[in-house]
Amino acid sequence: MRYLPVSTRRIWVNPLCHFSFTVISGALFVSARRYDSNMLANSREELVEVFDALDADLDRLDEVSFEVLSTPERLRSLERLECLARRLPAAQHTLINQLDTQASEEELGGTLCCALANRLRITKPEAGRRSAEAKP
Repeated sequence: MRYLPVSTRRIWVNPLCHFSFTVISGALFVSARRYDSNMLANSREELVEVFDALDADLDRLDEVSFEVLSTPERLRSLERLECLARRLPAAQHTLINQLDTQASEEELGGTLCCALANRLRITKPEAGRRSAEAKP
């Protein structure tokens, strides 16, 4: 494990592990480098677990206070949130395209746009925009 001093914070990085530990003003933060696996979720249970974990992590994020962060750290946090928000449409596009090609209007209870608007509680124009945006 190596120690890297950075202004008023300390960062411990273990090159053999994907976790790093940061102490900022006495608060400990644990972060992980992104791990990309070539394995896809192959079961409904795995998909449910992934969504549950994402939901739980967002709940945790809602509960934290950002008061301990400096201005540069707040900007970096906003940057990370923006990156995460931009990644979500990729999964949405996959699901929308699968519904478009595999689901019948009978299963959807109408057109794809109507189904999206009703299920996601968005307007029909917004549903149409998302459907068009998802097309490859």
